[in-house]
Amino acid sequence: MKINQIKNVVLPLLLLFCLIGCSEDKEPQTYPPTLVTNSAADMTRFEALLSGSVVEHANSIAKVEVFFLFAKGNSLTDAEEFAATPDNTTEGRYTCLIDGLSPGNEYCYSICARSGGSVAKGEVIQFETLSSTSPVVATTVATNVNENGALLSSDITDNGGQNVTQRGFAYKVYQEGMPEPTTYDKTRTVSMEAENFSAQLSELQPLTKYIVRAYAINKAGTGYGEAITFTTEELKIPQLTCTMGDVTAFAATPSAAISTNGGFKVTEYGFCWSTESQVPTTENLKTVTGKDETANFSETIEDLNPETTTTCVRMPSMKKEQGIAISSRSRLKRSKSPRSRLP
Repeated sequence: MKINQIKNVVLPLLLLFCLIGCSEDKEPQTYPPTLVTNSAADMTRFEALLSGSVVEHANSIAKVEVFFLFAKGNSLTDAEEFAATPDNTTEGRYTCLIDGLSPGNEYCYSICARSGGSVAKGEVIQFETLSSTSPVVATTVATNVNENGALLSSDITDNGGQNVTQRGFAYKVYQEGMPEPTTYDKTRTVSMEAENFSAQLSELQPLTKYIVRAYAINKAGTGYGEAITFTTEELKIPQLTCTMGDVTAFAATPSAAISTNGGFKVTEYGFCWSTESQVPTTENLKTVTGKDETANFSETIEDLNPETTTTCVRMPSMKKEQGIAISSRSRLKRSKSPRSRLP
């Protein structure tokens, strides 16, 4: 009797345990995926491409959400989540482009996967963005070179990761074996507001070889472009000779002949003289003989002081705002004369 009672109790319990076991085996199973964090790629001063791979467990039927944890420094303590994008070219690979980074700073990240109520993390990878450098400047181009100037142009191909605060051209007279020009030599700056990186040099010496290179400055330093040389043209001014004619106590009559107008129409001609300067110019005493182009001319210079040596008499001739040509000078000395000057 007792044996039958025991069977009646035990058999139902065994049946219940079997039913429970079979029911549990049919419930969905969750297994964490295998995660591999790859090294950062395509790094610049301001961005980096994060990547990693995810291999889901064959027996897991739970949906997996892939993302990246990213933080500044070498710890993920204060990390932010960034969505991962599947790479269509490689199965299981995910990427994320991070921008707005700072040059020369350290960052870290890890690929992660969320499935069910758990989160799996891959290895933490560290990387450092590229540091700031001085600007990279293109080779200078010189055009419109004439006897006293040239138009220079260049470009900044890379600002070095920092804002450029100054740009321009450094130049000097070329001498073989001497260092290339720097900002300690002559410079011509270009406004930061100007759209084009170009500048007009003027007041150069005619028929002279110059060396020039572009430069740009940021917080990291000064960057220079490749140096070039150019030679200014020969001065295009009239060439002439001057001779001295009659000389009295109070007057002298020089004459001049223009051998060439330098390629431009002569717009003014005459003579200048001085009792003090060895090289008189139109800033000294002068007289304008005429303005219509001619080959030969002369002038009587009056109101001179008797018994006075005039250092030289020279002839200026102007052409189309290009400059002044000076002839060979004529030296004269006033001779004593019985003529007296009337008051």
